[in-house]
Parts: sequence; structure tokens; C-alpha cells
Amino acid sequence: MAADGIAAYRAALRARLSNALAAAGEAAAAQARQAVPLGDGRDGGHLRDCIAAESAFSGDCGWMQVTARNPHAAAVELGTSRMRARPYLLPALRAQAAGFLQAICK
Repeated sequence: MAADGIAAYRAALRARLSNALAAAGEAAAAQARQAVPLGDGRDGGHLRDCIAAESAFSGDCGWMQVTARNPHAAAVELGTSRMRARPYLLPALRAQAAGFLQAICK
């Protein structure tokens, strides 16, 4: 009987973590889309439109990532020798950290 309780607790914890990861990822992606610099408009919003979040569980480990799959995404985020950095992903992820912790501690 105790094993059933532990299994149920693990399943509930996994579901809570999975939901929290997905919510934090989507919130960070939405915030990054709002914060991404659109520059002079030549890219037509492609950088903003390529920002996506995904999360999953593999075994007992959960993960979440927010990506911007655009050739110049890293240059905008990190800067280059000719352009200052204009971070949009890292600030969005940091902003979601507290909300993620609150979601799993409820």
C-alpha cells in the first residue's frame, strides 16, 4: 500500500513539474517575443516569430528550453564586434524563474 502512495506522489509531482515547466517556457517565450528588438524592419518580424518554447520529461528529468531559430538571433542577443548586445531571451527566462518556483511549491 505504501508503494502505491509513493507512486501516486511521484506521478503528481511529475505532473506539477511538467505543467510548471511548460507554463514558464511559454511565458518566457511570450515575453521574449515582446522584448525582441525589431531593428529597422528589414527582417519583417522573422526573429520575433521564430521564438518558441518546448518542454518534456525524459525518465525522471524534466527540461524546458526557449529558442530563437533565426540566423541572427545569437548576434542580437549577445552582440558582435560591430553591434551592441540587445538581450531578449535571457531577461525573459530570468523573469520567469520566481514564477516557476512558486508553481512547483504550491
